[in-house]
Amino acid sequence: QSLLAHCADRLAGFKRPKTIGFADGLPRTASGTVDRDAVRDRLLEDGIDAAESP
Repeated sequence: QSLLAHCADRLAGFKRPKTIGFADGLPRTASGTVDRDAVRDRLLEDGIDAAESP
């Protein structure tokens, strides 16, 4: 809650996150970059509506 308040004090409304989540790590591809599809799948499994990446 205090993290959202911190963002509200410093960011414009359209830049504020709707939710904040914490993870021990991010899934990686074989080349070492973040596997965005796996991140999206993990969010959906947790019940968080993830926006499609551009």
